[in-house]
Amino acid sequence: MNKLKIKFSAQTRGARSGACEDAFRYDESAGVVVLADGMGGSKLGRLASRLATEWIPQFIHSTSPETEKTWPFEKKEPLTLEENFLRMALLQTNAKIIEQAQKQDKFGWMGCSVISLLFLKEFCVIASIGNCRGYLWRREGLTQLTEDNSLAHYKKWHPLRATQNIPLNFLGKTPHLDIDS
Repeated sequence: MNKLKIKFSAQTRGARSGACEDAFRYDESAGVVVLADGMGGSKLGRLASRLATEWIPQFIHSTSPETEKTWPFEKKEPLTLEENFLRMALLQTNAKIIEQAQKQDKFGWMGCSVISLLFLKEFCVIASIGNCRGYLWRREGLTQLTEDNSLAHYKKWHPLRATQNIPLNFLGKTPHLDIDS
């Protein structure tokens, strides 16, 4: 069997001001990569993205596609079992971020865009929410794998500043999310 060589890259375009709200985790034992871009101010965004990069691998470790009867949300058709499994991890993380924000008044609103890649024996599954995008690089060039769920993408324009690329959907927004997988 050929071993897949994996390289990860994260990039933020435009000038950065203030503290970084991004978080990244590669959990080899769970076979999952998570990249999150926080929102809600530097402390809240940083917290939301850190929680997402912790909780998604925790869900992967604590359950499996074979235990779908105990999943906290219904499966979505026509997604495969494995796509639904990663979707469950994101939905569970979303619920926990909302719960965390509601527990402490000082948190108020917080959230994050996220992209996650789950490595299985013979293939991988990718899911994203918000304005994080996944690409595949091959000799033929770059192929975009996930959609950017942002105001800029929806309106089909290129924002002049990073602050104009507002996600329309993200972890922490609402209990009912559409996840691109």
